[in-house]
Amino acid sequence: MAGTHPDVAGTHPDAAGARPRPAGTRPDPAGAGPDPAGTRPEPARQPPDDARQRPGTDGPAPQPARRVSREPNGPFLVEGPVEVVMEDGSIVRSDRPVVALCTCRRSEEFPWCDTSHRRRRRPPA
Repeated sequence: MAGTHPDVAGTHPDAAGARPRPAGTRPDPAGAGPDPAGTRPEPARQPPDDARQRPGTDGPAPQPARRVSREPNGPFLVEGPVEVVMEDGSIVRSDRPVVALCTCRRSEEFPWCDTSHRRRRRPPA
């Protein structure tokens, strides 16, 4: 905002021999402009949510527990979002609210379940 910084538009409380501010101008709102004298403290910065620490601990705050349930003769259902580390070290991600993880290894979308287990023939008991 041109003409609203105290150093440009009139008086500055730290300036020696401050001159009067022209009528109709105001100082910078909340001191948002530059701070050449370095008198304003830096605003507090919060780390990202996954890096926040609990007081008195050395590591990041624990993430909420994920609910995992096993379907009989079917996949694991995991409340997402999830990341799955594959055997080769690659990571696959899903942002879905619930993810079905294949346990039969027949899925063409492995590690995600595509219901291939339903076509499996079981030997007679």
